[in-house]
Amino acid sequence: MFLSDRIRRNAMVLFSLTALLLVSMPGLVQAQGSDNLALNPGGSGFPELSASYTCGCDSVWSTVNGIYSYTDNPRDRWTNYGSPNASDWIAVDFGAPQSFNQVNIYVFDDGGGVRPPASYEVQTWDGSDWTPVQNAVKTPATPGAALNTANFDPVTATKMRVVFTNGAAYSGVVELEVLDAGQLSYADVAAISAFGNAAGDQITLKLDTPMKPYSVPDASLFELMLPDQPPVTATEAVYDEADPEGRTVLLRFPSPVLDGQPLASVSIQAGALQLDDGAWNHPLGPIGVLTFHTLDQTGDARYAIDDIVRLIGDNGVQPDVNADAMFDQTDIRLLLEQLQPLPNVPDTD
Repeated sequence: MFLSDRIRRNAMVLFSLTALLLVSMPGLVQAQGSDNLALNPGGSGFPELSASYTCGCDSVWSTVNGIYSYTDNPRDRWTNYGSPNASDWIAVDFGAPQSFNQVNIYVFDDGGGVRPPASYEVQTWDGSDWTPVQNAVKTPATPGAALNTANFDPVTATKMRVVFTNGAAYSGVVELEVLDAGQLSYADVAAISAFGNAAGDQITLKLDTPMKPYSVPDASLFELMLPDQPPVTATEAVYDEADPEGRTVLLRFPSPVLDGQPLASVSIQAGALQLDDGAWNHPLGPIGVLTFHTLDQTGDARYAIDDIVRLIGDNGVQPDVNADAMFDQTDIRLLLEQLQPLPNVPDTD
């Protein structure tokens, strides 16, 4: 079998670049915990859990044992499956006054009889009645099948509850967290890279900080800027499940806003992302985006090793992917991570 000179040359370039970069691969950042006032792995004493209705195959105590399982291995959740009520609640009795201003709800969705609720409301006990918390801001605004966060004015109470109004099916919760008022904070986040896709409707944004597992970024707080055009707000923002470090966000925009664009940038407003330690992001941007128009140096409607050879050549663009004011091994590694697979080449005898 003989390979063409072009394919052999590109393969050697790819091998050399990969070997060069092995010493510069980043390490995994470990998650940090925060004080959860509802946590009770033992399932007895305080905090004490109760619910207006619980499916016989589930347990309300599963929502505060620190196990985050969205599968049946283990089956560890609360649902109101079979409830005759239009809405049901989970309540936490702390046993003593506690101050808090954030509730995290890990909503369960099996795609069938249990789906995200139509809405939910956080309430506290004032000694005689249940009252809603004040100035609640929910992320996401519409409940979804993952982490749902409610931030509100600090409150001190002996009891709290979350009231779920059923949507198209019954409601379910994997875990419930109640966080001390002192835990609410904001932190700096930096962008490592931002790449546009070939279709012109998506940006892959890699950050330097892991995000909180199962959280959902607020798409309305991401804006795309293009030359001589008004800002475009993202229509969807999700974490890239292919990134084990949890640092990559996929931003989707009305197609094809990036098509043919050589220049673009993204700005992130405060509170768009929840970090692994429970903090929220400070404003970030503008972040330069390497669009597909720039990456496709050969003009063949795909991004491959040929394009990297041209990008990093002496007369090439040499893009500063991570915006650190230099072009080095890190930039090359980030360019390599975006490579599309080469097409199958028939053998030649």
